[in-house]
Amino acid sequence: MSWMNDRISAMSQGARIVAACALMGIGAAGGASAAQLARPVIEMAPTAPTRVASLVEGADLVAVKGRVAEIYGDKAVIDDGTGRVLVGLGPDNIGVVTKDSTIRVQGRFDNGELHSSYLTLSDGKVLAVGPHGPRGPHAPPPPHHGPGDPERGAPPPCLVAPASTSPSPPAIQDKEAR
Repeated sequence: MSWMNDRISAMSQGARIVAACALMGIGAAGGASAAQLARPVIEMAPTAPTRVASLVEGADLVAVKGRVAEIYGDKAVIDDGTGRVLVGLGPDNIGVVTKDSTIRVQGRFDNGELHSSYLTLSDGKVLAVGPHGPRGPHAPPPPHHGPGDPERGAPPPCLVAPASTSPSPPAIQDKEAR
């Protein structure tokens, strides 16, 4: 470290000021980049709702407005008169949406389901639903929720005893032999 102190001491005051400004500029650029990545993704929904009958797989962003025909846990079936579509409501919105209510859903239609980002209830209240963040080919993969997922905990222990320690079954006696 003393060699670095010697080099800095050998620099003129003007060169030290230029070096300090360069380091501050690099820090500011890095901070601005980090802030840009941390901001939420802004999604703009189409102003006119799309008819369910004309939904296209993999479409960028759609809005659907219709009546809640059925509810299955955190999913609902929306009927807009032209067709029905399964909509993911999100686990935080169970019980918020009721059957026969009218809602507007903004999201992405893929694999036969409308993956909602926002719900607008009949009273005008807007609820954020889906995972927000980068999407597309360069986005990180979605979280894994299968066996061995740390969020779900370890799989249950095996309840079958090894063959060498299993007890033999009890003897079956014939009723006539008694």
